[in-house]
Amino acid sequence: MALLLVLALTAGAVPVPDASTIVQRHIDAIGGAARWRQVDSLLVRGKDTFGTFVWLWKSPNKVRTEERDEVNGGKTLVMSFDGTTAWTTNPFKGTPDPRKLTEAESRRWETGLAIRSDLLDLPQKGVALKLLGEETVSGRRAYKVSLVQPGRDEVLLWIDAETYLLLQRARNVVAPWGAVQLVTTVLSDYRRVLGVLVPHRFGTTTCFVEVNPELGDDAFRPPQSLR
Repeated sequence: MALLLVLALTAGAVPVPDASTIVQRHIDAIGGAARWRQVDSLLVRGKDTFGTFVWLWKSPNKVRTEERDEVNGGKTLVMSFDGTTAWTTNPFKGTPDPRKLTEAESRRWETGLAIRSDLLDLPQKGVALKLLGEETVSGRRAYKVSLVQPGRDEVLLWIDAETYLLLQRARNVVAPWGAVQLVTTVLSDYRRVLGVLVPHRFGTTTCFVEVNPELGDDAFRPPQSLR
């Protein structure tokens, strides 16, 4: 009887897909690779307890983030990459003059970006992708995936086992006092925009998301002094 019960449970078990299958199903769930190839730019705007932020992305790899402190003087931290040079203006630390990011700073910043899915346009070589098992996130069964790609640190991704949408994203950061902490962001409120599905809520912040806005290259280019 016990053997029959084990066989019945095994027969009813849902097979766990491998990591590459999970990636493909995730891309299909958010609109499919063909649709995402038609996305040339993204703009995300939001407001949290400290101020406002704007994230810009332009194909193939231009990125800019702005974090404006609306509480203490309206200072704005800018970080940007124009495809060649990564640079910043940071009035919160020392001089507000623009400077190039170090390799370590650029790596940390790019690892932290959540403007578009990490699983889109993965390079052909140098990618380490591992399925770490299953966990429950926000009451949903999710596949936990580890991703490391060239020029970035490891990110952990929790992908819904039914919808294949990204539920949660995490990465390790070094706190000012030296301790390593896992920073986790929950993604939700997915909405379809121009045929692709994008989250409109990051953590507790509801965002405005625009697909294919007109973005000039000057938004990403470093000041003349850094060229």
